[in-house]
Amino acid sequence: MKTNDNYAHFLTNVEAASAIAAALHPQDEQLRSQVDTVYRCVLYDALCSGELTGRYPDTRLRIDPERLGSILAFSDCLIGVQELNALLDQIGCGVQVASGIEEQPPAAAAEDQLPTSRDVAEAFGPYLSEGKDEHWLKRILGEKRGRPSLIKFRCFPEGCRTARWNPVGVAKFLIEHEHMTRDKAREAVRVHFLEKLHLLDGLCGTGRASPASTWHP
Repeated sequence: MKTNDNYAHFLTNVEAASAIAAALHPQDEQLRSQVDTVYRCVLYDALCSGELTGRYPDTRLRIDPERLGSILAFSDCLIGVQELNALLDQIGCGVQVASGIEEQPPAAAAEDQLPTSRDVAEAFGPYLSEGKDEHWLKRILGEKRGRPSLIKFRCFPEGCRTARWNPVGVAKFLIEHEHMTRDKAREAVRVHFLEKLHLLDGLCGTGRASPASTWHP
């Protein structure tokens, strides 16, 4: 379909990092995995600083780094392949990422990788305060009417009736409503959603995106 052709021009930030790592080290799986992690941070920094334009998967509209919640939006956004390759040229990476039509649109693929209500409840349950547990959290996540400050972190992948959640968004909700301490939230994300830990660390009072610290193996 013609509409799907447009997906060839975009990648999620996770897909982009994986593609860069694969181009740099196609034969070394261990090194490729390490470099993948490095480039997730590199791309996240570039999104926060405005060097790369992040776009909402559903509307393709630009994510404003100054806008409240942008730090979470950047965790599962789309990046234009042409702009990505321009950045790779600028930093002298030496590789380019090819665009191609995937069997599944990147936005849908990213949503399918997010945890379910049960996953989140089991992950955060042991860290909750005031005697609350995973059963309480699962009930909260399953409420049909939901809570506006929480359900904005929920999505339903196309053709799927099972809710998926941005775990950092859920952690943010729990911290703000004093259902979990920040230290406990950080530990829970570190143990269960390590690849998103830098997003939780970057949350600040202004809601403005803060660049993650880039590291190298």
